[in-house]
Amino acid sequence: MATTASGLSTIAQRSKYFFSIPLPTGNVLIDSLFLQARLVATPDVAAILDEFAEPRQIGPWIEEYAARTGGNRKTIAACVGQLLTQKLLWNLGDGDEETRIAAFAADYFDRNPLGENEPLRAVGSMHDRRRMNLYSLPVPRDVSSYAPLKHAVKLMMIGHCDAEFGLDVLRVAARDRNIDFEVVLGHTEDPQLDEQIAHEKPQVLVVTTLTAKHALMADDRMQPGREALAVETPYVAAARTELARLRNITHAPILLHNLQVPTLSPLGRADRGVRSHKARVALTNLQLEALALDFPDVFIVDIEGALALHGKRGLVDDSYGAFGHFGSLRWVTQTPESFKRDVHGIAPPWTQLADAFGGGDVAEYDRIVAAEQLDIIESALALEPKKCVIVDLDGTLWPGVLAETGSPFALDSPPGHFQAELGGWGFVGLYRGIHEALKALKDRGILLACVSKNDEDVVKKLWRYPSGVDEAMLTLDDFVTCRINWDEKVDNILAIARELNLHPSSFAFVDDNPLEREKIQQFLPDVHVIGDNPFAIRWELLTNPYLQPARITDEARRRSDMVASQIERERLRTSAVDQAAFLASLNVECTIARDAIDDLDRIHELVSRTNQFNTTTRRYQKAELRELMDGDTSAVYTLRVTDRLTDYGLVGVCCVRGAEVELFAMSCRVIGLGVEDRFLSRVIADLSASHPRITAKYIPTDRNGPARNLLPDHGFVQVDPYARELALAPA
Repeated sequence: MATTASGLSTIAQRSKYFFSIPLPTGNVLIDSLFLQARLVATPDVAAILDEFAEPRQIGPWIEEYAARTGGNRKTIAACVGQLLTQKLLWNLGDGDEETRIAAFAADYFDRNPLGENEPLRAVGSMHDRRRMNLYSLPVPRDVSSYAPLKHAVKLMMIGHCDAEFGLDVLRVAARDRNIDFEVVLGHTEDPQLDEQIAHEKPQVLVVTTLTAKHALMADDRMQPGREALAVETPYVAAARTELARLRNITHAPILLHNLQVPTLSPLGRADRGVRSHKARVALTNLQLEALALDFPDVFIVDIEGALALHGKRGLVDDSYGAFGHFGSLRWVTQTPESFKRDVHGIAPPWTQLADAFGGGDVAEYDRIVAAEQLDIIESALALEPKKCVIVDLDGTLWPGVLAETGSPFALDSPPGHFQAELGGWGFVGLYRGIHEALKALKDRGILLACVSKNDEDVVKKLWRYPSGVDEAMLTLDDFVTCRINWDEKVDNILAIARELNLHPSSFAFVDDNPLEREKIQQFLPDVHVIGDNPFAIRWELLTNPYLQPARITDEARRRSDMVASQIERERLRTSAVDQAAFLASLNVECTIARDAIDDLDRIHELVSRTNQFNTTTRRYQKAELRELMDGDTSAVYTLRVTDRLTDYGLVGVCCVRGAEVELFAMSCRVIGLGVEDRFLSRVIADLSASHPRITAKYIPTDRNGPARNLLPDHGFVQVDPYARELALAPA
């Protein structure tokens, strides 16, 4: 649509209720109060909107802008006309925006927008219409600029208005992490919620807030004094009921938001004690953490902590609105019905609304919440887990070059006192913090390795601490393997990958040297690289969702010791002359079980993390594994392995449905022991007892080559040579 001749004299200005979200393509996702769909605009369109931040006469501006940018006048005029139609630009000649909005809303909300004469409520509220139009569809995007995403996740968002406002931001943030969300909305008070969940079968549920949130702020049933600490708050009692209800319907992971502690109190500083306005919300959050432990796979989304980290002023609405709501300020921009409630037609000074957002970013709250949600979803679903952190030494674990400084820090200083030239308190606060973070990752079951361009003998000689310090600091014994030499770090990382039987995508790499980081990013793009800011390394290691398993199993706690034993076994094997005799000398023992529900956490961890010896790399959710265990014609077999060197724990999983082996996965730690043949032979024997023909799946990937020959070696032959999912049947 182009502007008319008379339209060229129009004075226009950008909507006061416009905001945008940058997309990875360079385009911009645009929204305003009355758009019926989010729009994706190119940078050129976004630039035109920016031009109209102040009132401009369209005709002269088009001439000036075309001359300034070299753009086509007709194209620019057509774009301006379309922006006027979409109400992203407002014609000031017809009155100010607030007056126009009031008139528009009066017509729109009292009548069916489709043209019938029935009242709008007969066909659904504007709230319902916006929800259907905006949130049931994928994020608008320039599909030609997006590569296919790795992960497709079906998510159900359960709550009130706060469950809807941030969905577009969540989708955009998810795309940046290679996740494509299909979102289903639910409401805790919907009598059909149970049926909706059972029908939709979401992979993860997010519960934002319960109706009891408002009752919490005014409820007087809380006990006075210390007694309140032992009694669940009304909100937690309601949350317990809701979680029990959901767990009866689905075993999918549940994310439950905690509450934002209010920034203000009605009684000010006189409001003290556990029943005070702020304290009872804080107490509720503590009780929610305890509540989550009573239910499997329930994770608390720490909204309060995330907002507090960024600073809540301009994010939480009780600074500007009512005490009872304490949510996102964005509800102001997302609730058109509020215009119907202006008393005597007098609206608040909307032109000053941006001041409440500390600069006008109305989506900042949603971005913070989306990041917190995505971190937990990535951990709970194990979407991109890292299994090993490879760390540089000089300049990363200690200041300077060890061969030049002589020690990580001065050995001739009294304990607790460090020479300034060797790091001073910077060592304690910076380098020691990195050591602590890496030790924490080891406790989570993540392997540690190191690479360093150095003389190995010199490093071993000088890497020592004063007595009483070494327990808190890393030593060479904390690393399952090291490459301390003068080879390229790319080659050393590939050597470590071969030694540990891991794909490079399983690694994170920490180095203070920008050249080394650039080499790894260029030649090993699947490796997650850290280290551009030394003061951010600790935070990255401790908070990155790739390094945060949702649960820590016994096998995870012992993983470093088990891998060290695996490396020792391989060293002995390569030095042995008689391989058969060496294998026999290990005294390998296998324990095969079926439907061991107590091992569900470890089974889920194994199928989520195993890529190489995995016939399909299908990522079962816990709910699916539990259903297989409970089924009459399905089963989940497990394999435990020990030898004279170590107890490897639960290292194998085989999922069976009917007469089909859906998945066979085994930890690379036991490759070479021949246990996979014993394991699969037992499964085949069980299935053959009741099925004359057994099938199995093998889906080739760029990583699961080690499992390629497993099924053919047991008599399976390919049935359909053209199918990507290869159906195999015994010969």
